[in-house]
Amino acid sequence: MPTLHKPGRPKKPPDPGEEEIVIQSYEKHHVCAVILEHLIQKEHGMWVPHNKIHRYLAKHGYAARNPKKQKRRRWIRYERKHSMSLWHMDWFQADKLGGLHKLHKPGKTPRKPEMRKRDPQKPTHKTHPQPPTK
Repeated sequence: MPTLHKPGRPKKPPDPGEEEIVIQSYEKHHVCAVILEHLIQKEHGMWVPHNKIHRYLAKHGYAARNPKKQKRRRWIRYERKHSMSLWHMDWFQADKLGGLHKLHKPGKTPRKPEMRKRDPQKPTHKTHPQPPTK
C-alpha cells in the first residue's frame, strides 16, 4: 500500500555549534536576525540564514512574536459592528468607451456592471465653493 510523504524539503537538525555562535553574536551586538546574518558571515566566515537565526533567537527568548506581523485576515478588513454601515465601491474611467464610468463591488465578479455617461462639465472630484472675493 502506498504511503504519503511529507511535502517539501526535509528540515536539517539544528547545529549546536551554529546555535552557540548565533547566541554569542546576539549578546555582543543586540541586533535583528537580518543584520546578525551579515555580521556572522563577516566575523566567523560562515553563512547562517536569517530565518534560522530568528528561530534560534526565539528559542532562547531573545525574539518575540509580533501579532501585527502575523497572517492578515482579509475578512476583518470590512467587518463592522452594524451591517450595511460601510460600503466600498471601485470605479475607473474608460476614455476609450466615450467617458463611461464602470462601478463594481470589490471581491464580487460583476455580471452587468453599472455604466453611466460622464458629464464633461462636471468635475470628477468634489470641489468646495470658494467665498466671493471683495
